Amino acid sequence: MALAMNLARVRAAGGQAALFLLAFALGKGSAFFGPLLLSQVMSIQDYGTAELGLSIGVIGAQILSLGIPGAVPQLVLIRKDDRVLDLLFFVVATIGLIGLGGAAIAWAIAGPLLPVFAGVAIAAAGAQVAASVYYRAMGRRFGILVADNLALYVFLIVGALVFLALWRVPLAPVVLGCGAAALGFTLFALIGLARTIRPGFFAAYADARRMGFFMMVNSLVYFAIVNSSRVLVGFFLSVEAVSVYAVCFRISAAIFLVHQLIVTAFFKMLYEASVEWFDRFYLVLLALTMTGAAVILAGFELFGADLLPGWRAHLSEMSRLLPIVCMQTIWWVSLAHVELRVNRALISKQATIWLLGCAGVMVAALALLQALELLTLSTAALVFAATLFIALHIQLTLLKRNGVALPRMRIALFAPLVFLIPAWLLA
Repeated sequence: MALAMNLARVRAAGGQAALFLLAFALGKGSAFFGPLLLSQVMSIQDYGTAELGLSIGVIGAQILSLGIPGAVPQLVLIRKDDRVLDLLFFVVATIGLIGLGGAAIAWAIAGPLLPVFAGVAIAAAGAQVAASVYYRAMGRRFGILVADNLALYVFLIVGALVFLALWRVPLAPVVLGCGAAALGFTLFALIGLARTIRPGFFAAYADARRMGFFMMVNSLVYFAIVNSSRVLVGFFLSVEAVSVYAVCFRISAAIFLVHQLIVTAFFKMLYEASVEWFDRFYLVLLALTMTGAAVILAGFELFGADLLPGWRAHLSEMSRLLPIVCMQTIWWVSLAHVELRVNRALISKQATIWLLGCAGVMVAALALLQALELLTLSTAALVFAATLFIALHIQLTLLKRNGVALPRMRIALFAPLVFLIPAWLLA
């Protein structure tokens, strides 16, 4: 009887794991392939505008959240206080109203579509940020899969519907469709807030804001360094350059799936792990991500022309750029990995100051290269990668000063430099 019960538990656990892996593959596969497919049926101008708008949306929503989402794990997992729905509904509602209001004003002015789509993306990203942190704190793995890329999924679904209706994907109807979805999120949040708001809400809100503010700023700077790369390419180069860079960015983002799978499934284990275990585990993570990058690069060289026929005119440029972006993405994974220890060590304020310095140096380096007429997509990608590499070593130094030494990780971080070889050979 006991053996039968144990076997039943094993089968149930195996079934749940298989279902989760299937859902993860479908969700992340959609996030990976969806933008690449849309890039084939949108003009370069429209696709670049959409990528810029989505990047602005994620960053803008982080700023407008004022740190409330960052406080939720502390409230739920440390203080054991699960009264957070009113806080999150308030965040979604306020961000939604601000984003949609800005989009409506930009639409009324009848100017470029970028500010309109950026406002809509901010509203959608507000729902994404709140839902993601809630499901993560509650340990709801399947909810995380949807919430983590909610704004992107809305864009993909609307884009697919527009394509089915028109057999092409102009940006204007995409903006309207995404705006309708963002309005739905905002109205849902307002109704939810009315039903869940507690007595003394604003005191609880102020407490959560104080708790999460520097976590928010640290995450904001971290996300800004990663996601602002497309914004900076658009500012210093062109919207067409954003499109080329964004496709490489989306391709290399498959590397990040390894980290997302682990964190989604085992967040609690990683957060509570010993320093020694965490340091050794990074070597496994690095080996997996570098293997994934090598497969991506080989696949692109062999099948890129067939898989991305709309980009054949840019394939040689992308071949030079992609190895650098893959290297950049591996260090992006590493920085996300380290952020867990930074948050646990409660040194977000110190890390934020140094990350801000790295971001400032990154922008200054791009401006200098532009002034010297040396700025290209490849040199810009090198600047982004170098920024992440420097930020990683600074955070490791801060952790060591606070009693969290990760010597294996510090040495292993040099391994991704090997991807400079194919970038140089294809130059």
